[in-house]
Amino acid sequence: MVSTSSGPRPEADRGAGPPTRPVRMPRRGLSGQAPAPDGVVQRTWRRVTAPRPPVPQGAVVLRGKPRAVVHHRQKPTLFRRRLAVVYDTSGPRVTLGVLWFLLVVGALAVGPGALVPLYAAMAALAGFQTASAWRAVGSKADRWVAALAAGAVAAGAAWGVGSLGLAILGAVVVTLAVAALETRTLRGVLDAAGTTLLSALPVGIGAAGVILTLRLEIGAAVTIVVLVAAYEVGDYIVGSGASSSVEGPIAGIVAIAAMCMVVAVLRVPPFDGASVFVFGGFAALGCPLGQVLASALLPSVDARAPALRRLDSLLVLGPAWALLVGILMQRVL
Repeated sequence: MVSTSSGPRPEADRGAGPPTRPVRMPRRGLSGQAPAPDGVVQRTWRRVTAPRPPVPQGAVVLRGKPRAVVHHRQKPTLFRRRLAVVYDTSGPRVTLGVLWFLLVVGALAVGPGALVPLYAAMAALAGFQTASAWRAVGSKADRWVAALAAGAVAAGAAWGVGSLGLAILGAVVVTLAVAALETRTLRGVLDAAGTTLLSALPVGIGAAGVILTLRLEIGAAVTIVVLVAAYEVGDYIVGSGASSSVEGPIAGIVAIAAMCMVVAVLRVPPFDGASVFVFGGFAALGCPLGQVLASALLPSVDARAPALRRLDSLLVLGPAWALLVGILMQRVL
């Protein structure tokens, strides 16, 4: 029989046979030997579990190590940073640009009854946003007067050059009167009225150029809308990711040249084919100058005024185009 007593068992001779369980060897080798190098797993584990050193102020962690942030260098610009062309890439800018183009084309198809309110509303919004940007830096510009003046000037072009001149004169008188009621000193009146008119008149006159052109010849109005749209597409697509300020305008000018060829082939009135390239040259010069002027109208180049940027290509080209079309129509007739 097998004994079931629970007495102490005799210890086996440790050197008599193989061990009953595996012996754990030292991780870094035997005594007297060089420590074995850690494997990839051990190094990774220590890197993950080791406490992180504090990140210095103004630094970021890259690949597990704090790196000092080097401030990005400003893009070199042709007319210095103050007059640079700014590309706002936040939000659905391309979608909004396409929507604006479709609205303008639809308004052209309908006639002045749709085009005048569309451009007057955009000019009023641009005047409001520009005056708001000036008020943010301490100016006394009146936002609502700027919006009213810009919209009135643009709408005044619906009845011709005479009504446009009366609208500009009325905007100046109303702006001075409101500034005189709100400010006591002469210097304050001139500062408030000047900034308000600076915010309103350029955008109103730029939008009025398209309306005046429509009164003269619808083909010329369609041409300026198409050329400005081509310039803005080329300028935005290339300029928003370019390292130089001239790459975007150059791409826009190339797009204008391509569209001038299309207009010349289609012989859109009042252009007889070759004359459209002369007008295209003025567009290639006026569009970038309008962008520079828009930056000059703001207190800083980074001031937010999306409606102003929507009309900036027309600030110089719009009235110049209407004048040149009027001269061409007189020669044709």
